[in-house]
Amino acid sequence: MRKVLENLHQGICILDKSNRIKFINEAFSKQVHLAQENIRQRKIDETFKFADDGKCLVIKDKYGCVEHLSIKYIDEFFEGEQAKYMIIEECGYKQERDLFEAYFNRLPFLGGIKDIEGRYLFINDQCIEVSKSLSDVDTREKILGKTDLELWNTQYGLQLKEKDERVIHNKQPITYDEEAIIGRERVHFHVNKNYIPDVEDNVKYLIGTKVDRSYEYKMEKQLKKSYEQMSTLKSILNDANNALVVLDNVKEEMMQQLNAEYISILTYDQKQGIIGSRIKCGLKKWRNEDIFKGVKITWNDILEKRFWGIKHIDDVEYNNKYKVREERVDLRESGLAYEAVYPLVYQDEILGVLSFGYKDAMHIPKDLGNFIEVLIRHISILLKNASLAETIQNVLRENNLTKEEMDCILNNAVDIIGIINLNGQVKKVNKGYSEVLGWKENEIIGAYYDKLVHPEDMVLFYKWVARCHAHQYMTEPFTCRIQCGDGAYKWIQWKAKILEENDLIIAMGRDVTHERQLEEAKLEYEKALQMETLKNEFFANLSHEFKTPINIVLSMMQLMGKNIEDGSIQYNKDTNLDKHIKIVKQNAYRLLRLVNNLIDMTRIDAGYYKMNFENHNIISVIEEITMSVADYIEEKGISLIFDTEEEEIILACDPDKIERIMLNLLSNAVKAMTSNKHLERELEIEVYIAVKNENVYVSVKDNGIGIPQEKLQDIFTRFVQVEDNITRKTEGSGIGLALVKSLVEMHGGQIDVESEEGIGTSFCLSLPIKRVVEVNDTVDPTISNKIEKCVIEFSDVYSIH
Repeated sequence: MRKVLENLHQGICILDKSNRIKFINEAFSKQVHLAQENIRQRKIDETFKFADDGKCLVIKDKYGCVEHLSIKYIDEFFEGEQAKYMIIEECGYKQERDLFEAYFNRLPFLGGIKDIEGRYLFINDQCIEVSKSLSDVDTREKILGKTDLELWNTQYGLQLKEKDERVIHNKQPITYDEEAIIGRERVHFHVNKNYIPDVEDNVKYLIGTKVDRSYEYKMEKQLKKSYEQMSTLKSILNDANNALVVLDNVKEEMMQQLNAEYISILTYDQKQGIIGSRIKCGLKKWRNEDIFKGVKITWNDILEKRFWGIKHIDDVEYNNKYKVREERVDLRESGLAYEAVYPLVYQDEILGVLSFGYKDAMHIPKDLGNFIEVLIRHISILLKNASLAETIQNVLRENNLTKEEMDCILNNAVDIIGIINLNGQVKKVNKGYSEVLGWKENEIIGAYYDKLVHPEDMVLFYKWVARCHAHQYMTEPFTCRIQCGDGAYKWIQWKAKILEENDLIIAMGRDVTHERQLEEAKLEYEKALQMETLKNEFFANLSHEFKTPINIVLSMMQLMGKNIEDGSIQYNKDTNLDKHIKIVKQNAYRLLRLVNNLIDMTRIDAGYYKMNFENHNIISVIEEITMSVADYIEEKGISLIFDTEEEEIILACDPDKIERIMLNLLSNAVKAMTSNKHLERELEIEVYIAVKNENVYVSVKDNGIGIPQEKLQDIFTRFVQVEDNITRKTEGSGIGLALVKSLVEMHGGQIDVESEEGIGTSFCLSLPIKRVVEVNDTVDPTISNKIEKCVIEFSDVYSIH
């Protein structure tokens, strides 16, 4: 009986009268991912979970995904005892998953799925093959359930983790390129990462793909090399077929990337039609080229999609203008069933036709479309280079120039060319004088060059001409300013050749104005950067020099105050010594506030400002700060209101910096009201906290004098003040709000301001709701208590009591 049950494909679990597991077959063991020895004699309801009133068994598969397996019960005897047979039948989920795995494994790129913790749940076969080449992780079992940090080196693992976190946080796909050494080859991958949401659109899984773009990269490299070879016209003359040589060198690799049996490139001329095959590889027997030589291709043909793309051989034989069957013996004898044909076009010019073939549909790559688009563009550019080479050769032959003259022209990639006699008079120019310098040909012909060169460059220009006469050909270029048709000047880099037999100079120039402007801008930037660095160092040094004597003054004032209180210092009560000491302390605190702001701004600019993030209830932090200055504010006849939508929101912040931000905003609000004694309304400051879209919004609103609209855009600019030095009614340095903005941004938030003159001002800052794992207990040692912080921040508002 057991042997029969073991051979059944359905999962069977046999229960005794007390619902204990008596026997399970191999199919059941695989379906629930548990071995018989691990669950035998255990009660069924203590071993598994059930759903749908016991009609489905709920388990987790090897990827952590939940499966529901339908259940049927049959009462029958087993080994002579009454028993209950529980028969498991898979629901559609597993079949769908198996189909998904089979499909994913056939995709022509690397693919994998992770859970939100970064553990691999699935990888396709291509991933395994690449992993074998990169490390000793060579089986699926070694990868599934592990994270990138556990599988790869720390640096690469952290890079992958950071990109996964970006997808999770932003809920947006990302793409990037990366390189890997596989065997002895450098492989270039294009990577795409995205997420799979749950029913509430939260990130449930991460899915990633890697597409091998190595061939496209190599083609780009070949193309760049071709451009470098074509950059001087001399190389074109020496090897007019250079572009075709590049194509010939990569034809076999093109075939391999296309997975094709053959490849052919026909070249095309607007006058002659199809010229013939320039590149062909793969077939043993080729068509007679006389059949299609001279055939013209029109733009209507290019636009007619039925001529192009991948087609079966039966369609290929009827795919012509006359719709008459033309048997393709070359394809049939080579055993090809499909042919792909694409036009090669560059800047509306037809340059040729690309074709390749396949034995069957299975060999056609799935992502052929994107690759073909890139390949066609590269081939078209190379064919255009070859066409230009032939055109230049023909022009040079027609003009019957000497080899020496050709070398002079061909060694220079130029914008303008002029022929000048030995007296400096212009005899002939190319169209570059019109396009680059703006001169009409009749305006420039006959003009003398010393009238075109900038006066400041004349001495160097005459020396260069003299060197040209002495050496006949100058390899070292000369740069000067040349006047344009509109009176402006452009920087032109010149090379020249003396033709002694004709008493002429061939001068070739390249417009380098933009390059010179970039160089000048770079120098200006470097000077400005150096000045900014010196300024910051000066402020930092000056601030530290100020801080020591200020602290000494404050210490002495505190000591004098204490001695006065205990009677150690006797003085005439009429002198009002207490008032004078308080004035000194107030101004010392104002200086200390300015020094602290300058030091902090300098640290921020230098990148040395340290943030100590901890998880705090931001509501309590802000409420405590606000209430700590309530007495100060109410003494000025101003009502202070604190209100919040939530009672507790835990987020990562630096409470010391939050305190700095709030005290600065509150002191600004007080100054906005006390600076105008004629406000005929009840003065109030409102601090309000709201939560929206995973952000905390804190607003500090006053009904003071307001800020003019033209000043709002500069309110957070360093050293800028709303009022000028003569008319301003409140004290300040213009640093505070700039520092506030920097501190808010270092928290990952932002700050905005709205104001109406005569009505009031509202500052609103937002902080993201996020937490940190590690808690930093570092405390700022420079200011140890909240009272002193309040005194310092409010030192330029009113007298200290």
